[in-house]
Amino acid sequence: MIVIRIDKSIFSDGLMYLQKQKKIHYWYLLLDYNNKPVKEIAFDENGLIVYKAPNKRDYGLFSDSPIVFESIENYEFIDESFFNSLWNKK
Repeated sequence: MIVIRIDKSIFSDGLMYLQKQKKIHYWYLLLDYNNKPVKEIAFDENGLIVYKAPNKRDYGLFSDSPIVFESIENYEFIDESFFNSLWNKK
């Protein structure tokens, strides 16, 4: 699996309509072997976690969508073990 960083600048203002999304500055996305997001961690401008998804209440912006990243070489890669340590952090 691969982890990439997505900045909110890739979206138009129309997508950032939810209050929670307005606080988000970037996401780490865990992609499966078909480059489909299966987990996501959203961060604010200070690098603090806003949410992790999917969870009991929220399927997530990316992990609940049909999006597949066909071309990932232009994204920043994040170490999967680092992602997992953030994911497992309470």
